Amino acid sequence: GLGDVYKRQERRRGRSLEVESERLERQLKGKQGRSQHHVNRVEQLKADIGQTAEPRMEMGLSDGPDFGKMVLSTSGLFVSRGGQALLESTSLNLTPRERIGIVGPNGCGKTTLLETLTGARPPRAGVIEVGEHTVMGYMPQSGLRTEPGQTVYDVLGPSDYVWVGNQKFHKQRLLERFLFDRTLQRAQVSTLSGGQRRRLALARLVSKNANVLVMDEPTNDLDIISLQVLEDALIDFEGSALIVSHDRYFLERVCTAIVAFEGKRLVRYEG
Repeated sequence: GLGDVYKRQERRRGRSLEVESERLERQLKGKQGRSQHHVNRVEQLKADIGQTAEPRMEMGLSDGPDFGKMVLSTSGLFVSRGGQALLESTSLNLTPRERIGIVGPNGCGKTTLLETLTGARPPRAGVIEVGEHTVMGYMPQSGLRTEPGQTVYDVLGPSDYVWVGNQKFHKQRLLERFLFDRTLQRAQVSTLSGGQRRRLALARLVSKNANVLVMDEPTNDLDIISLQVLEDALIDFEGSALIVSHDRYFLERVCTAIVAFEGKRLVRYEG
């Protein structure tokens, strides 16, 4: 259950401190100089572990419905935007429990690819097959697309309850796990900070109860503790994921394979 997930995440947080400290030590021995990113990460992990009473986002992902034989597959895919060809006759296959990171230079078409795979944008040509039991949850780069005047509470849908796996949550309870107290739940989304909007987008993604997560720059605006929680949740996730991110360390931590835009093709790298 989700309780076991949270216990595993707590144990992993301690191990992450060891990993980050070792990484810094190797860099210094190799005369690569200190990476400020990793220095900050070690210090914040130390603070996090030493102050367990500090409020921290809780993110337990359900596994979603059981997969069938096929999750997501494309062939002969052509993708374009504004008349510009981004991908030509390429393929991408996602299998059960794979987490694929998607990388490439700015403007190469990463977001357009995700929009195409989720059905938000038609391909110029090619075939996209979605498994019969595949349920996709999409988190766009913007994080949230809301109506004017919409409150935090309203974002999770019209019902007062959502399902996460086989557990039924009142929306108030789920939002509290993402650090939205009762006052913030009544606030309009337009008044939230960037980090709050990102946490709310993650809460909405969890409420979709999907077995395939499609995430476009999910780490933007997240504080380092929430980032650690997101990493742990994805590592524990028994579903599949497609993740676009500029954060190579994040992808290294959570992904089982990397797909890179090279020319107008997708090239896969394992591990």
